[in-house]
Order: sequence, then structure tokens, then C-alpha cells
Amino acid sequence: MGLEAWLDKQLDHYQESLKTTGHRLKQSLFETLEAESPADIGWALDTPEHKLTRNKTLEYWHIYTSNLGTSEMLPHALKNDIFVYIPGLFTQWYPGYMKDLISAMKAMRMMTHFVKINTAGSMKENALVVYNDIMNLTERYPNRKFVILGHSKGALDAATAFVLHPELIPKVSAFIAFQSPWGGSAIANDILSAHHRRSVSSAFVEKVLNGNSHSLVGVMHAERRKWIKQHPFPLGAIPTISVTTYETSFKSLLKAPIDYVKIRYNELSDGCVATKDAIIPGTTVVEIPGLDHFGPAYHGFPACCDNHDPTRVQMALLHVLFHQ
Repeated sequence: MGLEAWLDKQLDHYQESLKTTGHRLKQSLFETLEAESPADIGWALDTPEHKLTRNKTLEYWHIYTSNLGTSEMLPHALKNDIFVYIPGLFTQWYPGYMKDLISAMKAMRMMTHFVKINTAGSMKENALVVYNDIMNLTERYPNRKFVILGHSKGALDAATAFVLHPELIPKVSAFIAFQSPWGGSAIANDILSAHHRRSVSSAFVEKVLNGNSHSLVGVMHAERRKWIKQHPFPLGAIPTISVTTYETSFKSLLKAPIDYVKIRYNELSDGCVATKDAIIPGTTVVEIPGLDHFGPAYHGFPACCDNHDPTRVQMALLHVLFHQ
């Protein structure tokens, strides 16, 4: 038996095991969580704004798999823009994070800027950093606008900057919210739902990571619901595309949290964010299967498993956003 056939057989065994043990796991592993603060996956899709959401997944795949060169996908209106990247939660400890993407952009002679936030910081703290960086760049390059890609919580940091500092909005040509926990994160929600777990997690973030515990608390479903009600996203003011993904391969390094969300909630996820929670209601949406939470930042390991090219993904998304 070849290696590929053996791996397929092991995957079949693993999936069958999940079916036979799922009920028992729910009873034993999750029984203490049920009475606490269960996740509310997909709650934002019940809001009136979701009626305005436009799913452009088919159009995305048509462009991504086309014969167009990666640089040819970029809309002409964005060719003079500065590409601003806002990293996700705790990613300052990820070696090589977004390195290939930014190098590829520079190779295409595109100007880039990586916002050096404290990735364990709160949304308000990081929004101020985003604001200051863009204003400083505006002073240096007054005739240029910005394409902003926020990965994971970085997308929330960017959106917070838009609502707290609306003077940024005219300066932004496009916003890519990639795997953002817009509605919240079921993983963070369950980690923090019990008081003792929240105390331990908060102490770890603050004492070990030198961060703000609200970086985790802020992505709980109840907190996101409260924040969005008080600070609605400026729909229509910035061309925005929400990218939601999921992974099912046993090869993913995030297989454990992926299975956790699937077994407990019967929902697909990228290992950190459930597919339904990454959608900003009222925006353009693209769903990419086979992409875990490492995927947007790496071309290859540790991302799994279809080896999407982050640069080509970004360009195809922008093409779809500006050719509707």
C-alpha cells in the first residue's frame, strides 16, 4: 500500500471514530460548559444588514484559477495604493508571518506597510496604532490611498479604527477582512466562559504576553454583539470583502480546535473562527475551503493543505470586489 493510500485509510478511520465517539464526547467533555456561556455562532447573520450581503465565491474561483497573471488581477484603480497589513492575535510570535506575501508584493513593485501593533493588545489600543500609522503615511504620501488587509483580530482592529476615527474612511480604497471573528470566536468564547478559566487566561495574556486581556474577552460572542450594536460598521463607506474559510483535513495543525467546533457545535471553522462568524453582514463575501487559520499568512507550512498562494488570493479578492 502506497503512502497516499495509507493516509487516506487513516483519515477514513479517524472520521469514523469521530462519528462513533462524538455523542460521548459531547456528554463528557462539554457537559460543564453547557450551563455557562455557550457560543452563539452565526448570530450576526440574523441581523437586517445580512440581507445586503453578496456572495461572490464563484466569481472568486473563476478569477483565482484563470490564466491571468497575479499582478494582472489588481484593479487599475488600486495600482498606486499602499497595501497595509494588520496582523492577527498573538502573531508577533509566529516566525515568518506574512513574510512571503509582503515579499511578493514588493517584487511586483507595490508599496507595503506592516502595522506593528501589540498583537496581544485590545482593539481600541490597536485601532489607535492603525490610525497613527495611516495618518503618518498620509503626510508622507498625500496623493496615495490605502488597501487594508486585516487578518483575524487584525480585521477587528482595522474596523475599530474606522468607527472611532472616521476621518480614515476617505483614505481607504478597499478593506479585506480575512478570517475575522466578526461575530466572535467559539474557541475564545469557551475558553473564557467560566470565571476560573478567564482568570487564568487573562493572567497569561497580561503577565506572559505583555498584552491586554480584552484582546481575548473582546472576541467573545456577547462582547462582539454589544460592541457592534454600539459601533456599527460603516457599510457602503469602504468597499469591503469578508473572507471566510474552513479546513477539514487531518493534516492541519489546527485539527484539534477544528474538531472541537465541529463536534460541539456542528459548525465548520478554520481552527480559530467558525465560518459563519467571519462574515461582516452587508459586505461582499467569499468562502474558501481548504484554508485553515494559518493560510492567509503562509504559502506552505504551517498552513494546510492545498497550498493556496496568499498573494494570488489577495489579488483575486480585490478583482472580485471591484468587478461586480
